[in-house]
Amino acid sequence: MPEIRTALDYAERHFGINRLLIREDLKAAPGSFFLEKFGQLINLGRAGQLAMRRVLDSHLEGIEHDLQGLPCRLYPRRTDHSLESPKLIVINPRVSFGRPVLVSRSVTTASIADRIDAGDTIEEVARDYGLANDEVEEAIIYERVA
Repeated sequence: MPEIRTALDYAERHFGINRLLIREDLKAAPGSFFLEKFGQLINLGRAGQLAMRRVLDSHLEGIEHDLQGLPCRLYPRRTDHSLESPKLIVINPRVSFGRPVLVSRSVTTASIADRIDAGDTIEEVARDYGLANDEVEEAIIYERVA
């Protein structure tokens, strides 16, 4: 909460922004808030320090915005950290109550991991849900690191 207050105060004082939390140019990372301004990212919690744009962009590229510019879906980064990788897992508050699911079938990653923990093979789970083996593997890895 202190980080949020610091970011709100800084944005209001230095940029005249009153409703920071609903702006599309607000970017967030764990414990930090950034404002896209002047073609750069400004760290609102650290007295306006400029962030390394490319590093932050690689983390933020998985956020999808709706027509009003509000975040609506999150595609967690792939385990191989490739920016070109297909988006296999999505977190969407309108699907499965915001639980992470596989994009292709809306099967929760937790249910896949539960099946594997119960002794099913990757091939069995993939066949039962109509998934590719790499989708099942990605769900398992996501659940193990989440």
